[in-house]
Amino acid sequence: MSRWLDWVSLHPLNVLTTIFFVTLLAAFYGVKSFSINASFDGLIIPSEDNRWYTDNEAYKKAFPAYQSNTIVAVSAVSAKEAYLAGKKLNEAFSASGLFTEVFAPQYDSFFDTHALYNAPTEGVKRLSEETLAQLPYYRYLDANPDVESLLGFYARQLIKDSELGLLSEQSRHYLDTLIQALQGDDQVNLGFLAPLYPRDSAPVHYQLIFIKTDQTLNQQLPNAEIISNLQTIIQAQNFASSVRVSLTGEIPLSHEEMLAATEGVELASIISLVILLLALIIGLRYKELIAGVFLMLGIGIVLTIAVGTFVVGDFNTLSLIFLVMFFGLSVDFAVHFCLSWLDEGRSSASAFSSIGSALFLCTLSTCIAFLSFLPTDYLGLAQLGIVSAIGMSIAFLLTVTFLPAWLSLFHQKTDRTPLNLSALSFDFTKPKALLVLSAAFVFVVFSLIIGRGATFDYSVLAMQDKKAEAVSTLIELQQAQQFNDYSIAVMVDDSHELKTLIADLLILDEVASVIQPEAIIPPFQQLKALHLEPVRQALSEASSEIKTLVIQPMSLEAFTLLTARLKPQFFDEDQPLFEALAAAQSQSAPNTVLNQSALRGIKQDINKLHTLFFAEPFTLQDLPEGIQARFFTELGQTLLQVLPAKDIHNREAMTAFIEAVQAVAPNVSGRSVVEWGVGQTVSDAFVEATLFAFGTIFILLLLAFRSLLWPILALLPIALTALFIFMVVSLTSMSLNMANILVVPLIVGLGVDTSLHVIHRYRQRLAGQSDKLSSTHRAVLISALTTLGTFFSLSFSPHLGAASIGMLLSLSIAFLVLVTFLVLPALFSLMSK
Repeated sequence: MSRWLDWVSLHPLNVLTTIFFVTLLAAFYGVKSFSINASFDGLIIPSEDNRWYTDNEAYKKAFPAYQSNTIVAVSAVSAKEAYLAGKKLNEAFSASGLFTEVFAPQYDSFFDTHALYNAPTEGVKRLSEETLAQLPYYRYLDANPDVESLLGFYARQLIKDSELGLLSEQSRHYLDTLIQALQGDDQVNLGFLAPLYPRDSAPVHYQLIFIKTDQTLNQQLPNAEIISNLQTIIQAQNFASSVRVSLTGEIPLSHEEMLAATEGVELASIISLVILLLALIIGLRYKELIAGVFLMLGIGIVLTIAVGTFVVGDFNTLSLIFLVMFFGLSVDFAVHFCLSWLDEGRSSASAFSSIGSALFLCTLSTCIAFLSFLPTDYLGLAQLGIVSAIGMSIAFLLTVTFLPAWLSLFHQKTDRTPLNLSALSFDFTKPKALLVLSAAFVFVVFSLIIGRGATFDYSVLAMQDKKAEAVSTLIELQQAQQFNDYSIAVMVDDSHELKTLIADLLILDEVASVIQPEAIIPPFQQLKALHLEPVRQALSEASSEIKTLVIQPMSLEAFTLLTARLKPQFFDEDQPLFEALAAAQSQSAPNTVLNQSALRGIKQDINKLHTLFFAEPFTLQDLPEGIQARFFTELGQTLLQVLPAKDIHNREAMTAFIEAVQAVAPNVSGRSVVEWGVGQTVSDAFVEATLFAFGTIFILLLLAFRSLLWPILALLPIALTALFIFMVVSLTSMSLNMANILVVPLIVGLGVDTSLHVIHRYRQRLAGQSDKLSSTHRAVLISALTTLGTFFSLSFSPHLGAASIGMLLSLSIAFLVLVTFLVLPALFSLMSK
């Protein structure tokens, strides 16, 4: 290595030219090939021995309609307003041709036809009686389909309403459509039947529309086009302020997380570069050193992206984090090398001779820590580890090629003194050492007791902002019991076992209810059919010639005078409708337009009357194919949804619910099962990765030092820092999640770097090889500051997973430096030469 560094120092221009040329090629390849995979299916691939995993894969294949959905939630205080807004959106989505499926069964023509069977039994009875009483008037209108007859019919209803002083929903509908016709809307139909709308029964009413479309997962924001198309259509509807439309479901949740991750990386990169610049100005004070370090970081990130893309293919949301972490980690190598270069008379070979073995060990230990998730089933962090190990290797190679060449070509002879940290000393007297170690012992006991309260939240939502639209909407829908994303899906093969299984599930204390396909079939259909029968018979009778005038036809002028006379008898809330009617009447459309509108509307309502009252009771087999596909497979399997009796947003309740259902049901699947299973996988991966990192690095240090003492001393600060992490998690509202769980294995690799440099310099001093401890003091502290600043910049990320990684790593690095400067020197002072 010394001969290599001497050669680099003699041929700096050739080396730099080659590096810049390779970097340009890497940049070209990176721009062409870099992509982000937004799919979360590949983040964790458990073993097929896991029952929950194989069951869920079978569920996804059997019921693809429930996968990769966008839920458009339309809400309003008025049930009618929510229904109409949802219907308008459903028609707009369907007409756009941008989506593979728009599913909103409440607007399906099948349910329009069978609307009376979905109404309450008493309501059907009352509606049948009213229709039977009104039938002579309807027949008169059918025989006289003109606007004068229709206005006479409207006048009857208005006079009836005036006795109560309040417009009925039916009259409101008549006046609304009449106003539109008077204003020249030739598409509106004037009729005698008011639409059937849902009744107000809750503080807020919802209509849900499910959208499916193909994803392009290799784009930087693969769901951005889907979300943009949806929002464009929504905004074009110009809904009133009382109507709220929001998006949730797998696609919007994924999009918001990806957007937060990319925005977080951009923000953290800017903040970390500013912090790096300030730390290097204070610590190095040489322009050529600072410029060289920054150039090295830029080259390193380009090479890491290119090589990482070539090795792993698409980056995921977790591996994106390393693009920020690279600045804080690779700068450590550069700082240690530059300060050693200054101490060793500006000789690259001498600098590497002084700290080279420590740098190489640090590179190996950091790579091992990053690769610790590779043997586990957590492929998301395994990919992060591969990219990170590539980045660390590139950083080491640039430290021994780019920096020596740069410093040889551009360094200036100056006597400026770098930051003096001679006050930081490794020399402790025995009493002080005992005091420090006693305090450390008390900390260990305290952290062991407190740290047991640390929790692991395996929910994907734990990594997302609760105030973001998709997350807040999902939580709102679950609380309103409009949509439950945490039910358990059970597929039953044998229909004979279905009733037995449902009974067994309902016995469980953990189960609130079981939703089966029959739930969509309205009850008491035969009784409702009996209530409809009198109207059917009346409609079936041949219409005899109408001799009696049942409706007094009324001209528009007469109707205008009537509404003006009746207006004072109605409450204030009805006055705006009368005023709008008066304004429309003053500039009314031609009578021929109104007659055409009345003709269309009356004929349409007569047909609708027959459709509604002649509809037959229906069964599951009568449902449209798109609805049946959500309950049955082609192989005859039936889908059940099992709802929990308790809030399952904590691990104990979730585990109890799933294990209870799993003990009874032949298979379990769905989001709750996946998150639970993934949580188990991640917990196991965390233990495996931590043991792998500790064990492998310990063996590496044993081989390097050929002694048991030094590896133990090197890993001691890491063990104390790990205890500190669990204590912080337990004392705060923070929890370990699927992202920040990498902190402990990562601290093993990062922490050993700090202790290795201190131990390496201490061993040199014991051997009489060096007494220049100041560069180690400076390098350790400056490296810690730059690393801490980089990680702290992540804590500003809108992606909560990345933010929690940044916060925990920042606290860990700060604590690690404290332990390294206090506990290790205290132990050194008690050791004999």
